Amino acid sequence: MDKRTRMFQLRSNTTAACDNPVWGDGNLDSSVVIVGESPGVEEERQGRPFVGRTGRFLDDELRHANIERSRVYITNAVKCRGAIHASSYDFWLDILLKELEIVCPKTILCLGSIAASVLIHKHFKISDERGVWFDGPLATRVIATYHPSYVRRFGLGNSDTLTKFRRDLSEAFSLAEFSWGSAPNPAKGFASGLHKETRFP
Repeated sequence: MDKRTRMFQLRSNTTAACDNPVWGDGNLDSSVVIVGESPGVEEERQGRPFVGRTGRFLDDELRHANIERSRVYITNAVKCRGAIHASSYDFWLDILLKELEIVCPKTILCLGSIAASVLIHKHFKISDERGVWFDGPLATRVIATYHPSYVRRFGLGNSDTLTKFRRDLSEAFSLAEFSWGSAPNPAKGFASGLHKETRFP
């Protein structure tokens, strides 16, 4: 069964606690998955993650790192807007792990402490553990960085915060070992090393 069919079945068989769950979007063959926290108003309206102001900022930063968003798979730890509580984490973690199993990335970049507390450990502190690599689920390597909404609001006037965010973003992609070849030269950007792409939807 191909990845598109498996992802469609996962979504069809999931009974969400909201009317408009926002599922992941992008390249199902990406060696890196970006995991955010939960969708906002614009994401819920469009049915795609990271399409509001924070999403546009993330797009700009991906371009700054010479990474094409269309080549990346992006999702959220929680698929329902406003559902940030422990029971939501428990419910959506199983779904997220199945989602990751389908994409089969080499590395995972967590945006913010909520995504990191779901995939790394529940007491994760972004102030202490940002930029540190951990063994993740399904034989992945996981790193967490600031949520782009935080960087957009507070980091643009702080060169250190923005520099760390950009470094973490680049490391997540440069470390990935592509199953169809060696990792690309970080100076050339992640997209230059991609040879295949399966998008969903």
